[in-house]
Amino acid sequence: MAYPSVTRAQLRAALQLRWEEDPFWTDDDANQALNDALRLWSAYTDFWWDSTTATQPANDNFVVTTSPIGVQTRVLLENVALEPTTLSDLDHGQNDWQSVRGTPVLWAPIDYASFVVYPCSATTLTNLIVEGIRETPTLTTDADVVQLGAEEQVAILDYAIHAAAFKRGASFIEATQPHFLRFQQACLLRNAQLGMSRVFQDAALRGQKELRGPNAIEDGQAPS
Repeated sequence: MAYPSVTRAQLRAALQLRWEEDPFWTDDDANQALNDALRLWSAYTDFWWDSTTATQPANDNFVVTTSPIGVQTRVLLENVALEPTTLSDLDHGQNDWQSVRGTPVLWAPIDYASFVVYPCSATTLTNLIVEGIRETPTLTTDADVVQLGAEEQVAILDYAIHAAAFKRGASFIEATQPHFLRFQQACLLRNAQLGMSRVFQDAALRGQKELRGPNAIEDGQAPS
């Protein structure tokens, strides 16, 4: 799915509209908060998922992708996923692993743009697919763009408001807590696995309790 491009300047302008009050941040504060929001959104949701192709040269275990991917998560050959491993496991498990030939069944990452397969094919393989998470975009100028849908923009702006509040003190942090909770909810909707994280659940529940304030006194418990 293609998302529309939005510039840093457009996001900063939308940030002010999202707050609906006089902004309490400078442009530099807003720029930093927006980048913080993009990084956290990516960490929670794996939003910038991507795939690229790669070719294994004949008799060569080392494969270079056609474009870098920040975190490689899966390698497929003819739509069949290879089993992940590490270079250390290959080196310690079989000293001559680089001399073995056959259809690749294992893969191990090296860096953003390369990985190894085991065993390697004696003929060139051109149909390797690499899936993973691209590096989170960092907006350094007002003309820099990022691809975000309308719902994603709302989530990013909500967290950016909350992040900017940390330079202004407790009262601003408290006032922006609803924005942070909406951001958390958007992350949960995007990534259902977060709902299984006890740490994330505890943080969300703690935030909701803080917003509700002290527990209501049950009937018959009022002090005399």
